[in-house]
Parts: sequence; structure tokens; C-alpha cells
Amino acid sequence: MSNAVNQSSSISVQPEIVLANNAPIQRRVEGYRTEISSSLGSRIDHEHFPIVTRHLNNAILRVCIGTPSTKSFAIQYDNLNTPEVQQASMEWTWRPNAHWQVGYHRHGTGFSTSRGLYTDDSGAQHLYLNFENHWPVYGLGEKTGELNKKNRRWSFWNSDVFAPHTEATDELYQSIPFFITKTDQGWLGVFLDNPGRCTLDFSLNAELCISVNNGAIDLYLISGESLPDILKHYTDLTGKPFLPPKWALGYHQSRHSYQSSEEVIQVVEQFRQHGIGLDALYLDIMYMDEYRVFSFDPKQFQKAPAMVEKLRSLGVHTVPIVDPGVKVDDQYRVYQQGLAGDYFIKGQDQNPWQGIVWPGVSVWPDFFNQEVSHWWRDLHHFYIDMGIQGFWNDMNEPAVFNEQKTIDDNALHYIDGETIEHGQVHNAYGLLMSEATAQAVTEHANQRPFVLTRAGYAGIQRSAAVWTGDNRSSWEHLRMSIPMLLNLGLSGVAFAGADIGGFMDNAQPELFVRWMQLGTFYPFMRNHCSIGLQSQEPWSFGEPWTKIATRAIQRRYAILPYLYQLFRDANETGTPIMRAMMWHDPSEVITENMADQFMLGQAMLVAPIMEPGQLARAVWLPKGQWLNVHEDKLVMGSGYQLAHAGLEDIPMFLRAGSILPLAPPRLSSEAPMTVLRLLIIEGKESNRILFRDDDGISIAKQSHKYVRLSFGYQLSQDIVECHLSIDQSQFKAQWSVLEIGLPSAWKKRKMTMNGVDLLNDAIVDGLSIKITFATPAIWL
Repeated sequence: MSNAVNQSSSISVQPEIVLANNAPIQRRVEGYRTEISSSLGSRIDHEHFPIVTRHLNNAILRVCIGTPSTKSFAIQYDNLNTPEVQQASMEWTWRPNAHWQVGYHRHGTGFSTSRGLYTDDSGAQHLYLNFENHWPVYGLGEKTGELNKKNRRWSFWNSDVFAPHTEATDELYQSIPFFITKTDQGWLGVFLDNPGRCTLDFSLNAELCISVNNGAIDLYLISGESLPDILKHYTDLTGKPFLPPKWALGYHQSRHSYQSSEEVIQVVEQFRQHGIGLDALYLDIMYMDEYRVFSFDPKQFQKAPAMVEKLRSLGVHTVPIVDPGVKVDDQYRVYQQGLAGDYFIKGQDQNPWQGIVWPGVSVWPDFFNQEVSHWWRDLHHFYIDMGIQGFWNDMNEPAVFNEQKTIDDNALHYIDGETIEHGQVHNAYGLLMSEATAQAVTEHANQRPFVLTRAGYAGIQRSAAVWTGDNRSSWEHLRMSIPMLLNLGLSGVAFAGADIGGFMDNAQPELFVRWMQLGTFYPFMRNHCSIGLQSQEPWSFGEPWTKIATRAIQRRYAILPYLYQLFRDANETGTPIMRAMMWHDPSEVITENMADQFMLGQAMLVAPIMEPGQLARAVWLPKGQWLNVHEDKLVMGSGYQLAHAGLEDIPMFLRAGSILPLAPPRLSSEAPMTVLRLLIIEGKESNRILFRDDDGISIAKQSHKYVRLSFGYQLSQDIVECHLSIDQSQFKAQWSVLEIGLPSAWKKRKMTMNGVDLLNDAIVDGLSIKITFATPAIWL
């Protein structure tokens, strides 16, 4: 490779590094042999830590140091566009004294080693890289704290953390060691593919230390001209977010735990009596027969099939929790099958590893064994044959009630004919369980799956939605949810949410409704709370709180068509749904760490109220014009505005000129939507939208069948020229009426549709057109 790149480090290279807290002494790795290079990459041999580089495509360079413990569970090589690399955007350079660097973005400097590679007596590896103090850090999956994750040491080890999460909390349920930074040369993404314990230490002065306890430091460096480019390439690498069924985007209600089929039906009927939308109701662990997975309590849920059918008749899906822990019981069919098939994780004595979890003494399926995953898929017939199509995977870090809170590091998995210790692959366990669950619905129900998981690893976006675990009913946790979800989105996980109202502690009415207003704009909207605490169904606090909570849910159902388009975009490009302000204008320094407001797609800016008693707040608006929905007036951006919002609403702004696909009021996403609304926001001379719709359930890769509606407008003197076309050759839309909401300022303008004067309603390509002068706050 070329030696044109030449970046030196001011950090001194020491043969040994002695750390505090009795940490093992780190010794520098020397003794590398001569570089062997080709057009696609390089290899530098070493007795223990060989370095292999390879261009996967023009934007992704793999730098693998050491030997991986096992195959990758994150990378989707089949989905990568890997033609022969003609002009890679990154250039690897091997330098004297065991240093290397990567130049990118056609610049002469780039990402490089500072002190180089070190190892210690425990076998851990530590790679020190130059990393300027002013470079921001985004992503890292599910982490507490600020949006910019700089100046912290972050550890990755999936953990069941019941203690209250604070900004100081590090390890949680998800481990996604991927980050995005904006260096002096441009945007760069870095993914460390190692499913064992690893750390990314950004607390050092002008350095980053990447450490792994075992296996390889397997890096994927991703270059792009923009932040969206990085996410696209990263999700090319690890998989695009799955396209969920439409019902998964509606309002979901949960509690630990509804304790009988009668109570479940009663709760759903109360939703309908109150006229409140609902798409899914969750069954927590108490629905099972003494916590045996794939069972119902024979007394409290003896009418489970009838319950599921009743809920479906009301437009509501039943979503049961399914944990991985299998009760040790010789009379229990799942345990019997697992023993007979040799399907459980083993201890060093070659017997199934046992631990304590909800069912008592339990064993755990070895999802790393493909035969076990097939068996687990087939077990889901128990639910799917009842009509259940959504599942909730919990405790899948995997969580165990012991001192280390999980399975022993030296427990054994079976992978492609080889055994490997649990500590080397721990973080991938939840990912593989979720994939098996999603495949169960795809294969046995022939529909899009909905899986909600607590644990995961890079690539979890391919098969599951994520929620942020056992949060608390506090204003702190309401605030904390925003940067957590924004960074999950910047880690490829577009479908994510936090438990609205808080899982633990008693929610207060004001906190509850403010959280409902915020949760309306989470990609995943679920209200969940624990046993023995204040109920959190929308009517639980009485009036005026019921009315306010109901209004928030109504807004969710109004924006579902808009939200569904964002999910389709995420499925195709990896673009987040809930976006940090810096996503849209990273040149604005003020947005670098802004996480008290966010964008939902390109058009909606949401600035939640996050303090008790607050009725107004400052909102930063990007350049251009924005419609203040609460006050129904246009304001100029590029600075802060004071936004008022009573207790009944949330500050919300719409980008001028936007065209928003919306829906009339419904109680379920499965209720017929005979009218599609298009709301035009004043402030732009022209715009257009391509709206794609389908049945919301068919497996997309098999059908690719959807209706395409193209609509645009152009202001010309006193005329509004509209253009509309619709293609229903692949799929016939459920809606037969298109209601176009125009700004009231256009009332005196003449309107045309496809060149024909539009005096009243019209029909275009079989679609009835209705023109309305709409106030956005009413439609929203």
C-alpha cells in the first residue's frame, strides 16, 4: 500500500503501561513481520496477533488484530455490495515500529495508532489510537448519559440491571460497540465486532483505548461524506432494521402482571369503552404455569385461546413474554425435549449448566447451535396456532439470579462443530434468541414478526425492537430516555422505546401525561409498570389526566401513516426514525450535544416538557420557517424560540412546506382506514411526496407489493397547481378517499389538479379527492 499517509503521535510509546487499581501491567506487542499487500488489503504476520486488513467495499475497511474466537454474528456478508474495489475511500498504511494508520476522505491524515497494541497477563488486548479531544462520539447503543458519549470509559457486557439507572450507569442490557465521530477529516464510523467483554475508553487525553478480554480486536472502519452515509454503510454491514407490521406501531399496554384472562379482556374492553386506541396488550410472567415458558396457568388462563380470539375481535394483539430459562422438571415437555436433543448450554462437566431464575432451577437453550434455534422456533407453534404473532423476549442477557447475574464464563456453547466458552460470546445470546423468535413468526405464520427484546448485540435491528429496560417513574428517567433512544437510532436500532410512565415506583399524574405526550413520538410506544404499584392504564388517574392521555394516543394514531413511511425508509437505508438535531444540521455547534428535543423524520420537531409545573420552554429551531402547532403560526428558525404549552399539549413544530400523510381517528391500526389525509404546511412555494402503502403484514421481501401515490403542489401567482398520480397495479389501497388539508392562507387561490380546475371534490384514477382547509392542530 501507499505510504502517502503520515501522521505521527505526540504520545510517547512505552514498553510497559502500569495502571492504577491493581490492574495487570500492559506490555507492548512487538515482533511483527513484513507486510504482504494486495489491491484488496494487507497481512502482517505475528506469532499471536496477526493483522489482516481488507476492503469490503469502497466505504468499509476491516482491520482485524488477532484471531476471532468464532464467526461473526453481526456481519451480513451476503448483503454487502463487494465488487472489486476500484477507488476505496480509505487507505491503510503500515508504518515502522508496529504502527498503522488509515487515511480517508481523500485527506492525508486519518485514524492511527498512538502507542499501538498492548497485552497483559490476563490475555486481554489494548489498542491505543489517536483520538482528538474535540471529536464527538455518538452511538454506542444503549447507554445512559448525554448524547455525546465522549470523556467516558464504556464497557460492553449485557447485564440485568434492576438498580435505578443513572447517568453513571455503564453496562446495561444491550451491547453495541459501534460509534460515529466527526474527525478533522470528516465522518467516520467504527465498529468493534467482538461479542465478549470489551471496552471503549474515551476518557484519555487525545487517545482512544479499545480493549477486549479475549478473541480479536476486529474493527470495521466506515467512511462517508455525511452522517446518513455512515448509518447506511453500517446497516449494509450489520443488516437493515426490519419492517414491522403496522399494528406494532400503535399504542401498546403492559403490566407486571395482568393475572387472569378475565382481567386481560376487561382491560381491553375498558380501552374500547373509553374510546382509547390500543393495538397490543402484553402478558408478563404471571400468565405462565409456574413460570414455565410455552405454557399458560391452568387456572387463571385456562381460557387463553378464547382470550386471544376475543382480543383479536377487538383489534388487539396479545404479546406474551418468553424468557430463555427453562424450568428443570422431568414432567415438563420443553425440558424433556431439550434434554433428549442435547439442546442446553453445558457446564465444564458436560452436563446442562443450571442456575436460578423465575421458574427456580433452570437450564438455558444454546442458541449458538442452529439445531437448537430450529427447535425453539418450532416451540412457538404453541402460541402461533392460537393466533399470536408478537413476542416479548426478556431476561435474555441471559439473566441469572446469582452473584455474577449471568451464566458462568466457562459454560460451553456449540458452534458449527466447535465448543466455545460463554464469556467469549455472551453479548450475542439475546440477538440469537430474538432471531429465532422472529423466524418462528415468519415461517409458521407467514407474516412479518414483531419481537421486543431487552438484550441484543450489533445487528439486533434485523429482527427485533428494543426497549430500555427497568426504568423508574421519575422526571430524570423521562429526560434520560431521549439521548438513549437517539443513540440507539445512531447505532442502527431504529425501532426502540422506553417504558412510558416508568416501570418501577409510583407515577404521579403530571409525570404520567407528560411522558405519554413524549412517548407518542417514540418509535416504539408502550406503557408498562410493575406489580403492586400505581396502575398506569390511561384512565388510572381520573380527569383531567385521562383526557390528556387519550389525546396523546389519538395523536399517535393520526401520525401512523407518516411514521410508517419513516419505518420503510429505515428498512431501506438505515436512517433513524427519532433523530438528534445534529442529524439534520451537524454544522451547528449548538446541536452537538442537544438531547432535550429531537426530530421525528424530516418534518416534525418535538420539544417535550420535562420538568414538573412547566408550561413553556425554549426550543431551538433550525434554519428556515417552522409552524408552531400549538399557536398555529409560522416562525423563523436559526435560534431559540419560547414555546408555550399547557398541561394538555407538547411543544411541536412542523417544517414549512412539508406534506404529512396522516390518518383520521381510529381505535386500532387494524381498523379500516378508508381515508388518507395529506396535510400541507404553509411556507414553501412547492413540494412533493411519494407515499407508499401496503397491507402492513405481508413479508416484504416476498411481495414488494404496495400502492404508490405521488402528490405535489406548486404555487404560481394566485393558483395552487396540484399534481397527483396513483399506481395500484401491485396492491389496491384500503383507502378510497384522499383528503388534502390546505393552509387557510390559500383560501383565495384558485386550485387545479393535473391541469384541471378543481372547484369541489373530484375523482382522480378512481380516488375520491376531498379538499379541506385544515388547522394542523386539529388533524394532529
